[in-house]
Amino acid sequence: MIIMFLIAFFFVEFSFSQNTVIIDTTNHIYRNSLKEFYTTQTLKNQVSLEVGMSRKIRNQFEEMYLDNKKDFISLIDKGVFFESKNYNSLFETIFERLKNNNSELAGSDMKLLLAFSDESNAYNNGENIVVINLPLIRDLKNEYQLAFVISHEIAHQKLNHVHEGIVKKLNKFNSEELTQKTKTIDKQKFNKGALASELMKNLVYGDRRESRKKEIAADSLGYLYFSKAYADFNLQAVEVLKILKNIDVATDSLDKSDFIKIFNNQNFKFNEEWLKSDLVNNYSYQKEKKKYDIDSLRTHPDCDVRISVLTKTFNIKSISKKIDSASYESSKKEIDKEYIFGLFVLEEYGKSLYNCMLKYKENLADTYYRNMIYENLLKLRESRMNYTLNKYLETENPNFSEGYNQLLNFIRNLRRNELNELILNYIKL
Repeated sequence: MIIMFLIAFFFVEFSFSQNTVIIDTTNHIYRNSLKEFYTTQTLKNQVSLEVGMSRKIRNQFEEMYLDNKKDFISLIDKGVFFESKNYNSLFETIFERLKNNNSELAGSDMKLLLAFSDESNAYNNGENIVVINLPLIRDLKNEYQLAFVISHEIAHQKLNHVHEGIVKKLNKFNSEELTQKTKTIDKQKFNKGALASELMKNLVYGDRRESRKKEIAADSLGYLYFSKAYADFNLQAVEVLKILKNIDVATDSLDKSDFIKIFNNQNFKFNEEWLKSDLVNNYSYQKEKKKYDIDSLRTHPDCDVRISVLTKTFNIKSISKKIDSASYESSKKEIDKEYIFGLFVLEEYGKSLYNCMLKYKENLADTYYRNMIYENLLKLRESRMNYTLNKYLETENPNFSEGYNQLLNFIRNLRRNELNELILNYIKL
């Protein structure tokens, strides 16, 4: 049934040879404590949320809620969320300052979690938990920008956006209007696919409008929290949105000379043919017409609109107190290594290898990056032998950078004996 497809569409998210261990991912006390907190929150919220629901919607909600719980707990068990003395201390300082200056937040038991991820992002999961992905800390410029992000996500929780959004979508999918539209499409003999696509498009853009409203609402309430605690740094709220606008734009890449510099030596002759591919070069963007505007589905939609609304609503001026970001920069001095290690923990071996090479080309004497190249190559060889390479290594895509596509192609073009020979040259020091 088309209606079931529509529902499914909207509801789908080692050790080193050196002595230094970047992050401890085996903290079972922390994991158990987090699971206990999360389970308590979900049980409490589910009971209150189901009040007034019809039996049909309640059954769908319970099924989705259970799936979400399983997914989040699996992330905890996998070690995606972790403790770090530097970052957790930073979170606590910011959260305490927000609570001390906002009576609405006083006594809040909300948890701020740090997560391994390949996305520069933050989110509220609706269960009194705010998650900050490690790459976002790297991309922000100072603690005041981080404070606004945290304020924004706390606002999502206070406005109950996550659970409210789920219930609203379920009501929409079970509405008489949508039911009749899908029945009408099912009865059509011709052009059924185009009609279903148009219906999906309308739902997507409807969801975009709802998303924009929620982001603007969270910006506004979050700004109120933020400005009470950081009155001299109001402009940083706008600066965050400017960063988010271009956060997906790659600022570095690998070229042929980098591959040769990293892999070529007297024992291993690098073959430039390994980098070649006809897939991306011959890709025609006219072959596949976009059904939707992909940019409208970004995690942080319409940043220009949000900047304009926030600036005008609160009359934010382009002046700000001078910022000393030395302490913030110091706290993230190892973040590139932590990020690469995080991708490894997530079993994103291709991404971990690529980002490691980006840093290693700048400092060929750094044994950490060299060892991580070795570790990722081992995992990719293992997955190739088990015929599971696509699980850990993405396929080429015109939307990826040229350097990343070259790496994906490079790994796949290597014969087994060539990959073995390459790995032998990267035995850990």
